[in-house]
Amino acid sequence: MTSPEDQSILYHNEPNTVFIIDIPSSIAQAQGLTPDPRDGTAGTSAGDLEPGRNVSRKHILSAPPLESPYAGSCEPKTEAARARLLEQVPTNEKLFHDEIQPLLLSALHGIRGKYRGARWCRPRHFSDEEIPRTRKRRAEPEYVTLEKRTQNLLKGSSTAKVSRSHHAAPNIRPPTILSSTSTNVFESISSLDGIVRNPSSQPALLKADCHDGIEPAPSEYIIPPESQFILCTIPISEPRPKSTFPISGLPSTQKFNLVLFDPPWPNRSVRRSGHYSTHPYELLTQRLQDILHMHAFTSDQTPPLNNLYRYPQSQLSLAGIWTTNSEKSRQTAYDSLTSTGFTVVEEWIWIKITANGDPVSPVNGLWRKPYEILVIGRREPVSVTVPEPEIPFSSCKSLEPDPCVPKRRFIAAVPDLHSRKPNLKGLFERLFFARDGSVQQYTALEVFARNLTAGWCAAGNEVIKFNARECWVEG
Repeated sequence: MTSPEDQSILYHNEPNTVFIIDIPSSIAQAQGLTPDPRDGTAGTSAGDLEPGRNVSRKHILSAPPLESPYAGSCEPKTEAARARLLEQVPTNEKLFHDEIQPLLLSALHGIRGKYRGARWCRPRHFSDEEIPRTRKRRAEPEYVTLEKRTQNLLKGSSTAKVSRSHHAAPNIRPPTILSSTSTNVFESISSLDGIVRNPSSQPALLKADCHDGIEPAPSEYIIPPESQFILCTIPISEPRPKSTFPISGLPSTQKFNLVLFDPPWPNRSVRRSGHYSTHPYELLTQRLQDILHMHAFTSDQTPPLNNLYRYPQSQLSLAGIWTTNSEKSRQTAYDSLTSTGFTVVEEWIWIKITANGDPVSPVNGLWRKPYEILVIGRREPVSVTVPEPEIPFSSCKSLEPDPCVPKRRFIAAVPDLHSRKPNLKGLFERLFFARDGSVQQYTALEVFARNLTAGWCAAGNEVIKFNARECWVEG
């Protein structure tokens, strides 16, 4: 598989440790709906039900990019107040951020010296309804209309039914296979039980009745090429049930070279906003471990022949977990990886910037930090694994090349809608799966996803949220 030019990467340095990524472009490109930049022609769009007809590029609706840092600040107003707050921060957390912050500022300085673009993001497409508003006691603008239109997207998916299925026998029904040559019509979203798969190299259109009794929710969804999804609630708010699969409907025999998590971490601001449920760290750790134990690939295992993908040439086993900036979140990610045989090898730091390249809030802020971190682990083949003394990440020194310090890469990107992160398919392929100018065959599972990715499997209760047809425009 030849790797096309990644149009979402606006800049990268020669050692591939610093990047500028455009978030909407990364999502659109990973959908497999955009034209191939190598041949100058348009590919098949999800709005095109006549395969083969050239159509225009698809763009995902977004929030307008920030032009300047957030106004105001919730940071302590005096040095004494700051000192009191610092006393409440765990020592390991302070040491980690004290180490990260100068590296982050250095990465931004390096970009400014080399990047020739006037803006640090591409032009965005957004609805006329996406008007910024300022809530009381909140300094930054919030773009909420698109979120409001999609918040009832999955009404009728019978959440209670989905939750119960995790306590019963695993769902081993055959996958639902979608057609790319005609619209796939279903009575309701709740009828999409188990794996739903689009095996075609073209996108598929799914239509289902989605009404909450008050107003209709979007009913048409664009399913990317060679993708599959499981619309389910992953039970992480209660102890592990006995004799159950961690992802209902996903066979235990299905293994993945890459497992990527964006968990609903316990977080005070998220709890206030009510965007999604959050759960205690211990239960979340347990669920991440269950999924990695069952679905992470090792080279001494052979993927089943009925897998969506061809036999993967890659023998890598990778796992990535997005974290918040709290010590508990970071420790949970490390524990989940190391307890399942992974060694943390990299940390990717997403620095949130304005369209002009400034951090959206002070880098050294105590209440709000303008960055998030993806912790990446790699598991070696069982047959050659040599047990080593376990070294807690908090004891690692900051001087590289200390082997207990992971390699760090920095991703500058202008934020978009709430919780929307850069799609990292292109980056994983560039850094882990590229061989001699081509991308190896590999399998990937994204857990707690909010949109699909071409060639990947996704699981969670919002996996097709932003694959709603109304979230996309042509241009």
